[in-house]
Amino acid sequence: MIYRVQLFRGLKDPYIIGHQLTKAEKVEGTWKYTMILTFASFLLYSISAYLGIGSEMLSNKIYQLTPSEYEATKLLFAAGQVLIGVLGTLLFIFFPALIFWLFSDTDYIKYVNIQLIITTIILIEKSINILFHFYFGLDPVSLPYSLGVIAQYITEYRYIILFLAQITFFQIWAIVLQYTYVKSNMNRNHKIVLAIVITTNVFIWLVQALFSYVDFEKIL
Repeated sequence: MIYRVQLFRGLKDPYIIGHQLTKAEKVEGTWKYTMILTFASFLLYSISAYLGIGSEMLSNKIYQLTPSEYEATKLLFAAGQVLIGVLGTLLFIFFPALIFWLFSDTDYIKYVNIQLIITTIILIEKSINILFHFYFGLDPVSLPYSLGVIAQYITEYRYIILFLAQITFFQIWAIVLQYTYVKSNMNRNHKIVLAIVITTNVFIWLVQALFSYVDFEKIL
């Protein structure tokens, strides 16, 4: 049986696609769709950088630098955002797949294909984040579908706020789908599979929160 990558059907028919992927003897389209998602990531992070999302810290530099230096700093910062965004997307495709593969005897490429479907959700979330910033001026910790809003009322510790802001409706959707696909391909107890999936995602959230927590203003 040949499995051909179906990203959007994978979002709405996880049991059917999961069964096909489990039974597949050959997988086609993996690298094609990896490139497509990487390019989509490049476009979204380029738009985000163009709109100045995440570059608010540079406003303090406007009176410390000449106009040409300030524009050069903005361009460099934007390029860094795009590069980190694209690399982050690639890591999100391949790193969790590696973790899942280490705990199973299923081919690594099948877990990569699972992550392609999950990455589609993450990019959908990124596009909606951009819209909320553009139309409502909301920063990542104030999005209505994240726990960042609640976190701002229960603590003043910024790292906790940033961590909880990573937990969104889209992330929960991604974890549910990820668990559904992984348990159909991993010959282990369902509780163990759930623990592996949740631990992997919590680790990613911790790293993302830590990266957001770093005071880049002092580095610039």
